[in-house]
Amino acid sequence: LFSLARSTQKRKIQNENRNMESYPSEAVFEVETKGKQLTSEEDVQPLCDQILKVAEYVRTIKVCGNSYGTAACENLAKALSQCHKLDVLDMSDAFTGRLRSEIPGSLTFISQALIESHCKLVELNLSHNAFGPDGVDGFKELLKNMPSLKALKVTNNGLSSVGGKMIADALIEGNVKLELFWGGRNRLEEDGAKALAFAFSHMKTIKNVQVPQNGIKDEGMEALLDSLSENNDIEHIAVNDNFIKEQAIAALCKAVRAAPKLITLNVSDCMVGEEGSVLLAEALRDGCPILETVEYCYNEMESKESQQAFLDMLGMKSSLKKVEIKGNELGSKMQRTYTAKFEEMKKKSALGPFESDDESDEDDDDEADEANVNSGKDKSEEDQLTDAINNMKI
Repeated sequence: LFSLARSTQKRKIQNENRNMESYPSEAVFEVETKGKQLTSEEDVQPLCDQILKVAEYVRTIKVCGNSYGTAACENLAKALSQCHKLDVLDMSDAFTGRLRSEIPGSLTFISQALIESHCKLVELNLSHNAFGPDGVDGFKELLKNMPSLKALKVTNNGLSSVGGKMIADALIEGNVKLELFWGGRNRLEEDGAKALAFAFSHMKTIKNVQVPQNGIKDEGMEALLDSLSENNDIEHIAVNDNFIKEQAIAALCKAVRAAPKLITLNVSDCMVGEEGSVLLAEALRDGCPILETVEYCYNEMESKESQQAFLDMLGMKSSLKKVEIKGNELGSKMQRTYTAKFEEMKKKSALGPFESDDESDEDDDDEADEANVNSGKDKSEEDQLTDAINNMKI
């Protein structure tokens, strides 16, 4: 059921005139079997026993993929409290099937144990646990008391704007200087985005932020992007499947101009529009010299001017490894222009498809319909009407 992902056997190191016992600096403990329901103290005792065997030197513990009840978490917490050198705890997808009301108590046990262990936690992953804002009550004290934390992953937790604000407030109170924040699919909306923006502006250490599918629009997106312009070491930005319009476009342009280390930019499905696309292309052209990935699908970049401006910008990026622009209505001539440019840059493999599979199917249907119409020119009007009725799609 349990295993150490890397060897954690003691080894001897000769140091000058004496032997010193040493342990691997990246010892990882991981539960191999997934999908188990561990409800009682007894259910989780074998796991606790294994953790205690490596508690003296384990750096990473991954107990994700199983479901832990409150009693099980209380027992697990006792083992975690002995892991004084712990850097990373992964409890993603750890409460499947549990009542939302019991998860805060479970997280409280875990959080208190980590505080008591005096470990200097660097990464906490609680993604894919549907605990909502109530669940944040269970780990907000940990955020307030763990200034060593550099990476927080809370994707798909149903946080809402309330939970987002609670996390932001706890991070500020704990003077946490995050480098990575993942919080996609949480319905953060305006207020949640504003609260996190305030926290990021306070930190000025963010390198990687991913907040897709949060219903963020208008002032919320403007505030979030403005905050990223104050984090000049930003390397990865993913705000896809939100809304970027008007003032938020100006904030996005400001952010990328202030990001000389930017590697990845994902603003797909944000309804940026033609004018916004031109402005963003200009901003990216002026900055981001080491940009590798651009994802810009379904952004209503439909005019020749905006498509050409975007291509001109991409043509200046020698580090490109991946470009996704499907869903922007590029005509066949513009598609050939893009392809020729990427071939000239010797980066044809970096250019993704211009259409999704669904769009390709629709195009095939359209071509078939056109062929049917053309083939019917020599038929009588009655025959053409019969064919049209037979080819109707309901």
